[in-house]
Amino acid sequence: MRQSRTVKQALKNLFPRSRAKSNAAEAKAKIPISGSSTTLNCSVYSEKFETLSKTLSTEPNRSDKYSVLKLNDTLSVSIGDSFEESPDGRVEKTDEFEYGNIRHPKLIRLLLILPSSDQTEALETIMFHAELDEVPFQALSHTSVEKGRITLMHCNGHSLAVEESLYRALKDIRNLAEPHTFSIVWAEAVCINQSDIKDREDHLRLVRDIFTSAHVTLAHLGGTEDQSAKVFQTIDMLHEACKIDEFRERLEQDEIDMSSLEHLCIEDTKLDIPFENRLELTRLFSHHWFERIWNWQEVGLARKVCLMYGGALRPWGYFADAAWCMYQLRWETSVGDECIEEDMSREDLKHYHILHLDEHRDGALKGKTYSLLSLLTESRHFAAAHPLDRVFALYSHLGNSRERDIVQAFFDYDLPRLAMYLNITLNCILSHRTLDALQLAHNNITGEWPSFVPDLSRKDGMRMLGSRNGRRTWEYQASGDTAPQMAVLNSWGQTREGIPYFNDDVYISLKGLTVDEISIVGTEMKGPTLGAAPYLADWVNKILMLNGERFYTTPELKRAKEMLQASMKKGHNGTSKTNGAVTTNGESRVRNTFSPSLIEALKKLDLDSNEEVEPMAVLPKDRPYPVGNTTDFDAFWRTLIKNRDENGCVPAASMAVTHFQPWFKAMSNTVSHMLEALAHGQSEGSSTGPRAEPLFNDLVHMSCNGTRMVRTAQMGLIGTVPRTTKPGDLVCVLYGGQTPFILRKSERRPGMFRLVGDCYVHSLMDGEALRMGLEEHKFEIY
Repeated sequence: MRQSRTVKQALKNLFPRSRAKSNAAEAKAKIPISGSSTTLNCSVYSEKFETLSKTLSTEPNRSDKYSVLKLNDTLSVSIGDSFEESPDGRVEKTDEFEYGNIRHPKLIRLLLILPSSDQTEALETIMFHAELDEVPFQALSHTSVEKGRITLMHCNGHSLAVEESLYRALKDIRNLAEPHTFSIVWAEAVCINQSDIKDREDHLRLVRDIFTSAHVTLAHLGGTEDQSAKVFQTIDMLHEACKIDEFRERLEQDEIDMSSLEHLCIEDTKLDIPFENRLELTRLFSHHWFERIWNWQEVGLARKVCLMYGGALRPWGYFADAAWCMYQLRWETSVGDECIEEDMSREDLKHYHILHLDEHRDGALKGKTYSLLSLLTESRHFAAAHPLDRVFALYSHLGNSRERDIVQAFFDYDLPRLAMYLNITLNCILSHRTLDALQLAHNNITGEWPSFVPDLSRKDGMRMLGSRNGRRTWEYQASGDTAPQMAVLNSWGQTREGIPYFNDDVYISLKGLTVDEISIVGTEMKGPTLGAAPYLADWVNKILMLNGERFYTTPELKRAKEMLQASMKKGHNGTSKTNGAVTTNGESRVRNTFSPSLIEALKKLDLDSNEEVEPMAVLPKDRPYPVGNTTDFDAFWRTLIKNRDENGCVPAASMAVTHFQPWFKAMSNTVSHMLEALAHGQSEGSSTGPRAEPLFNDLVHMSCNGTRMVRTAQMGLIGTVPRTTKPGDLVCVLYGGQTPFILRKSERRPGMFRLVGDCYVHSLMDGEALRMGLEEHKFEIY
């Protein structure tokens, strides 16, 4: 027989209140905790059940026996796993819990947590089977902080080993409810038999249904009561502040920073964040739950999301508002070192992850669907505990039926990660008729891993080029409207559920054009700590300053100018003649001290002026660029931001004066001047919006982080390339690719190539290479 429908009848409208809290805002964060009973006696485990009866299924194709547990006159549940009616009171004395089979495609296991008036009492639970729409339940989103710490809990009268942090999460859910209220929870770690790969794979296909059916998704983040009090005091304050239009507008315009926040009030509440609250908020937003790849399903699909910390709750929107404020306040750089614990770094903060998830959740709730490549791109900062989770955790959001078929064909946790990633890559290229999948490949190309296959198991902080939503949304058109001309070589011609299946030793052939060879490679830009200063001087000197020219910073020029002026004054009475040129003795001594390139730079300055030295004056601004009607100078600053402004548009020529030059001046000055110039906000008395220097600096780092700037050998093109690029690598435009790619000739396999990655090369991004009359080549890539 089917599971008793009295379950649904008994629980349909039961949503007991959460435990009363002192904070009024928290009262809004109710979670539906299912079911109440006055007949369940919590003092003795065996007394909690009235009867245990067994019946046979009468439905076609359903001959299994079911254990039906009657909890009271109106409530019965179906037990499909091991069960002991009269267990020992000590969990360590009971037999080990054993999972049964899920007997129906839409049946899942749910965990009923029995109530207790004593918060310290051990957990007692019942695992039962139910259809998704049969019982109101809450879904638990959880990750273990300290893996390997195991504790035992009662489940169906047996002992079930769970991680200590999960045990605490389930106990906190129980203790949040009223003393006579039981809770029904779906928790992946216990409701799926983790030792049964088929059980895990079957549930993967149900994840979307589970999280859209759950009345709430509850994320458990640990924490103590004292920690949660400090954290939620700040989160509540920022949430309330975000309701005020003026506050949001001033934050967006960079008119408010951490120092000015403490002078603002909402009615009688100051917006000051005490030191201890900053510390706790930093600690909470460093929790690795926020970077789980599974959150794209668990948060993105949920009807309602609440986060529990220290036994207290807040809705997802409170955290999203707080994360947005932290982003606008530049929290990672504005909080002091004392708020960063020894085992943390500023890069550990995960408030950006919340903003990514919130945007994704908003789109999903509005019915938006996504391509696999766009999901893989957007989630690249998130961590996957299992290599295949990088793909499996995104499956539920796929809107393209072909992509769903591709992923479903490889729902197999026994697959090696290379087999999964290789087949996803090649099938996406074949299905979409673009090379967009190759733009995910930023691998260290040493070793035997196929260079054209992205290693999706790694978190990737690299900048990303181009769009992953299909050719109609391409940001760049390096190959015009051409389609890939790809052949998969050494393939066995196998299929898997109708989808081509490729073995690990295949390689590919692509047609395209060789544009030029890399000759000069700059250092890698790493992180935004002090802007681009450590890399900018190297890039300017290697890429922009040719024929013996050299760039000097403001302090270097200032010091040289002062020395030259002082020497000229001291030696003005004596002269000497060198090669027909008359110079003062002082100037001659300076010329012997300084390098010729510095002397040439000084010639471009007004030595008699007392105005501040401008390093921009020594840059070559008029040298023609080899492609297009532009200059090296223009190509250089546009390459720094990939020729896109803050709105994603091609910037006007005036941006060189309004944004690049002030930024360059700041970056070329002392550290104190640079930090002052890069502080977000508005200049005093300004009404023109955000300041140019920090805005341009943000654009540079979004575009160039993890890349190197290069110049090519024959044409002298300027671009930015993956960190592993070397002199001698080739700049190629491959048919069907939205950007150029860097290829490297193989030393081990003559005539073949390795893919280094995609790149930005100025004046090659809009099909220019197709009009250069270049010879077409076939590139065999392994």
